[in-house]
Amino acid sequence: TCAKDWFYFNRSCYRAYNTQLSWFYARAACLENGGDLLSINSDGEQQFVYRRMAVNKTFWIGLVKDQSSKNFRWSKGEELAYLNWIRHPNISGPEDCGEMTDYGSFHGKWNDNSCSKKQPYICEKG
Repeated sequence: TCAKDWFYFNRSCYRAYNTQLSWFYARAACLENGGDLLSINSDGEQQFVYRRMAVNKTFWIGLVKDQSSKNFRWSKGEELAYLNWIRHPNISGPEDCGEMTDYGSFHGKWNDNSCSKKQPYICEKG
């Protein structure tokens, strides 16, 4: 079971926070609550999170660019086993953190953006 205001899916708990934070401060807030920024490993998880929390919104998730390889990975260090990018992310330029966005017709697709952008975020425990 999950604490109040957290949603349960497939052995993990999820919570969306509307506080506007940069990616690094959002991650720190998740870690402080015993979790981490959301990492998505399946289409089922993607659809659950999108439908439950992210419709009409943009949230930070745990995507971050590895500065040595320039590839995105999850904040906990895992490689991406499932992909849902709007288009392949930039490997150059300052957009080093990932968000889930419902802007336009993207319906929860992932986008790379500047880590300093302040926006809501989703934490995961489990």
